[in-house]
Amino acid sequence: MPEFKFNLPNGADLSRSQMKAINSERPIFLTGVPGSGKTVVSVYRIKESKNKTALFTYGKLLRFAIEKTVADDTKEIHNIHRWFYDTTGIWLSRINDNNYDHCQKSLTDKFKDEDKYNGIFVDEGQDFKPIFFKLLDKITGNLSVSADDAQQVYRDRGTEQQILEILPNLYKIELTENYRNGYEIYNFARQFVPNNPRANDKNMLEKLKQNQKNSDIPTIYVENELNDTFDTVANILKDNKGYNIGILCDNILSVETYAKKIPDEHETTIYTSENNQINNLQNIIITTFKSAKGLEFDIVIMPHFQRLNEEHAKEYYVGATRAKSSLYLLAIKKLPEMLEKMDKNTYELKKVLK
Repeated sequence: MPEFKFNLPNGADLSRSQMKAINSERPIFLTGVPGSGKTVVSVYRIKESKNKTALFTYGKLLRFAIEKTVADDTKEIHNIHRWFYDTTGIWLSRINDNNYDHCQKSLTDKFKDEDKYNGIFVDEGQDFKPIFFKLLDKITGNLSVSADDAQQVYRDRGTEQQILEILPNLYKIELTENYRNGYEIYNFARQFVPNNPRANDKNMLEKLKQNQKNSDIPTIYVENELNDTFDTVANILKDNKGYNIGILCDNILSVETYAKKIPDEHETTIYTSENNQINNLQNIIITTFKSAKGLEFDIVIMPHFQRLNEEHAKEYYVGATRAKSSLYLLAIKKLPEMLEKMDKNTYELKKVLK
């Protein structure tokens, strides 16, 4: 069966801004819209480093997807949540001023008898607490971070400005182009974060439009009941065999529900928590918006679209911008109120209510 593929561009296909970030001898703070190549830059930086370096990913799926591209004993790729817990005994989301000293001592003890990392690269920096970067800075003098405020899906995490205040020596580089999404997909997705200037940059949108990258206008299905959405998913999978497909849900229960309804002819990877054992990634992945961070798919299917609200709109922005060619959103009986604020010309509505 087809497996999920992480596409690392050839060096000749990288942009000037990406090459500037890759070749920088200074620690960098890398920002940019989804699909601008932040993860690609981090992978290239660790691949080309001659020293002991580590790339910390937010999600386990992304770590698994890219670790085969960095085959070197001196290069480490970790899911930061598991790595931090194994090192300190505390989950990353629970670090605070009360356990800061314990975490710092644990990190110091781990590395006192061996060389410190000569370089650390943190992906999805906007989803970590500011205090976390203070701790990492103790391990290495070469800490680089990538982040995008528009993709921050937790309220109590660090903004770009907060990270830069903690790490003022980072050289800031902004990647301004989107190489993943077709214009139709991104022009729809950006409306989930209407107040973010970078996500709605007119120059970037115009470049996407001029590139004429082949993508379909997003399709929203309004179904009569849950079982109807299962049929729609089955039909999409049947018509798109061999493609990387993400079925991205807003919670773990929905992941488990849809996983049970996938026809047996399709092999899937189901990911709900850090405890899931991953041996390989199938080309069809069922997971949450948050766990899909950093990944990209030819096709994205987003069930339970009726649940969209402004509080969780950034998660839908993350989910929608995983799609390269096609985006399908499935609602049951009704549409979310937030859709009323979105341009009706940016999506196709298919009501199949009985």
